[in-house]
Amino acid sequence: MNLRAMEDSDFISIFDINQEVQLNPWTEAMLKEEMAVRNPFSAVLEDAVGLAVGYIFVRNVGHDREITSMGVLKKYQRKGCGRRLLQHVVSRCKENPTTENLLLEVAAGNTAAIGLYNSFGFEKGRLRHSYYADGSDALEMSLRLT
Repeated sequence: MNLRAMEDSDFISIFDINQEVQLNPWTEAMLKEEMAVRNPFSAVLEDAVGLAVGYIFVRNVGHDREITSMGVLKKYQRKGCGRRLLQHVVSRCKENPTTENLLLEVAAGNTAAIGLYNSFGFEKGRLRHSYYADGSDALEMSLRLT
């Protein structure tokens, strides 16, 4: 597996992954907007033949960083891909002395993702009722880095 910086040419692959795995997938316009941010912490994970199998988007929010979306193709889930993407972002954030917290929102019913975040030391925050378009709740989570 190869972890690398996100490129414009990854749009179709990331869009396809997002559509396959997200409970509330992004539209093309939303994805284009996020890719335009060009955060250097955002990354793509490729398999041995160069197929994008996962991605992670990060935004700067003051002295914090926020994971805005993360996804791994279903056939690559539970194989350490999400952990690798998350480890990349956590490491990059810890290298940056101005980053205080790493933030995210996760579907409250996504126990696998919550377990992954817990294993990195993320703490549960408030529950955001009816956060997603389908009416499901989101759980805010944060990792203190300083």
